[in-house]
Amino acid sequence: MDLSVIIVNYNTKELTKACIESVIHNTKGITYEIVVVDNDSTDGSVDILSAMPEITFVQSGSNLGFGRANNLGLKYSSGRYLLMLNSDTIVENDILARMVNHFDAQPADVACLGSMLLHADRQPSFSYGYYKLWKEEFCLKTKAKDTTSIDSFQKDVEYISGADLFVRRNVAEQLGLFDPDFFMYYEDMELGHRYGKHGYRSVLLNEYGIIHLEGASSKSSFRKICVITKSYLLYLRKTLSFGEYCLARFCIALRRSLTVWHYRWPVKDSIRYIKLLLG
Repeated sequence: MDLSVIIVNYNTKELTKACIESVIHNTKGITYEIVVVDNDSTDGSVDILSAMPEITFVQSGSNLGFGRANNLGLKYSSGRYLLMLNSDTIVENDILARMVNHFDAQPADVACLGSMLLHADRQPSFSYGYYKLWKEEFCLKTKAKDTTSIDSFQKDVEYISGADLFVRRNVAEQLGLFDPDFFMYYEDMELGHRYGKHGYRSVLLNEYGIIHLEGASSKSSFRKICVITKSYLLYLRKTLSFGEYCLARFCIALRRSLTVWHYRWPVKDSIRYIKLLLG
């Protein structure tokens, strides 16, 4: 089996179904399987997706979050390469076969591969990133780093977006896939960091064929910001020395506690957020 496509579904039955159908209709020339992990959806996803004979349907039994659900999908897969594919994506132009062929041509130290994502309007979308440096939070002016284009056919990057992350199976089995401590957000950054520490590379290719339907901007709810912040602090704990982590945690908690008014939340939510920062 060349490729195992792992899709996590959580109350996105129509998006997931469209994603699955796009893979089936636009993938030729390779052997592949589609593993869908449902995170205990309540929107009728189970009835619709479990009836699709083209996929392996896995019920998690609870909402495991993004990373742990993908890890569960790994256990039901058999491909030489894995593709963690967001449920809100559409596959076009035989991109998966092209990416498998490109992966075959890469040296063994390339553990992760990614393509350039596009928004629904065909504008470039976030496709890769740089490790989060906590000190940048205190810079008055930080130059934005481009995460939507590269200046050559392929480029080594620090990590690839989890929306379309190709991974060598043998590396995932050696070092693990996503860190199960992360519920959502920063798990792709942590994976790139962890693999990099072991001498493996993440490479982005100037190939197009995956549309990410997520909007260019989205409204940040209180709950979402709390989840992101919790994952950010966890990422710092995983990647910094103990001394630097303590310093970073103190400085971040102090700064954000003083600027929490920026979100214009009710007082009780602001207090809850400060408590999260203080641990």
